[in-house]
Amino acid sequence: MPKQGIKRKQWDKEAMVRAVQAVKNKEMGYQKASQIFQVPKGTIERYVKDARSVHELVSTSLGRKAALTCEMEKMLAEYCIQMEKKFYGLRRQDVKHMAFQLAIRNGLRHPFSQRTGSAGKKWLRGFLARHPE
Repeated sequence: MPKQGIKRKQWDKEAMVRAVQAVKNKEMGYQKASQIFQVPKGTIERYVKDARSVHELVSTSLGRKAALTCEMEKMLAEYCIQMEKKFYGLRRQDVKHMAFQLAIRNGLRHPFSQRTGSAGKKWLRGFLARHPE
């Protein structure tokens, strides 16, 4: 049986902003704001206590930061497509090695293996999912 994932951040950003502002302005309490705006009470409490602005808190993303920037990944995907058009097939290992070299040459912090000198299987799987072309 597959492992069920935890569903996080299933609420609307604007609803969360309105809920936090309503609680900060003392228009309503945490429980009522949670029910009216359909957002988790615990999240409202945490955001009200945090010193940062509500918009900054709401705009955060989940998960790890990407090893390569979007532009670099797009450039790598386009390069792979060009090589395919020239009938020069790239293996999976070649793509992983190129990703590692991109990270090294651009001085990026990366989770890639120094020992093998290439990106991992999970990175490649994610890359192919993000760039199906």
